[in-house]
Amino acid sequence: MTIDRGQQRSQSSGLIVGLAALLFVPVLFVGCSTQRPLNALYTRKIPDVGHGAPSRYVVRASQYAFTTDFEMDKSDPLIHELENLRDTICETLEIRPSPMPVRIVIFENRQSYHEFLAANFPGLPERRAFFIQEGKDARAVFACQGERLRQDLRHETTHALLHSALPDVPLWLDEGIAEYFEFSDLPGQINPSHVDHLRQAVINGWEPDLPRLEKLIDLWQVKQIDYRESWLWIHFCLHHSPQTRRILLEELRDLGQSDRPFRLSDRLLAVIPDPRKEVLEHLHTLAR
Repeated sequence: MTIDRGQQRSQSSGLIVGLAALLFVPVLFVGCSTQRPLNALYTRKIPDVGHGAPSRYVVRASQYAFTTDFEMDKSDPLIHELENLRDTICETLEIRPSPMPVRIVIFENRQSYHEFLAANFPGLPERRAFFIQEGKDARAVFACQGERLRQDLRHETTHALLHSALPDVPLWLDEGIAEYFEFSDLPGQINPSHVDHLRQAVINGWEPDLPRLEKLIDLWQVKQIDYRESWLWIHFCLHHSPQTRRILLEELRDLGQSDRPFRLSDRLLAVIPDPRKEVLEHLHTLAR
């Protein structure tokens, strides 16, 4: 879930809407990973993300600042994994990494997580994790301890890295890329749950419709099948052929251009007679 107070549109577990005030102080985190209780100096150097956010301990790694109320070892494999995630995203999508800081706030339990959200962001939909952006320079990820913490942080951190490097990421594209990278760093890794649900949907009469996805602008419009379909189109583009991969990379390159003449669906249709048929065949290939 992405929240950007600077705009009035939704952007997926990428949502972009107006919310109660968030106060952020941008800062660039550099150097090796370190951990210690936050004193006044550190508090001024990291984004203030709302009253009651965990802030006793900080672990710094790359552009990330992990803040918690429990001790988190700087050698935690999850920290190393999120550092690698940035490199993987940039290499796969051929985008330039941004040095913008990202604060990753991890709550010790679900109760404290929900109490914080209710106090600071009333009215948000139920989600296990959020990415929140204030303006162009301040970004924060919120999640809580649990068996899906790794997946949640990979997903939301992907949103943070995308919004650091690219302007105006469309809702479906933002979510599809986050779904793609939440599962693994391995190129082409298949999400079995997505494949199974999409195959069943096809049996029940569902068909992929990228032009429809491209029209989604509000989180409350997005259903679970839309997240899965967005993942499928991203996987298709990256792994179907060198041509589809190039088309996706061109789409990312052109984001933010006010005179951008084509959407991804237009680009695909220009070189593939029936993209829907091709993406369904790709789905069947994944299911084998």
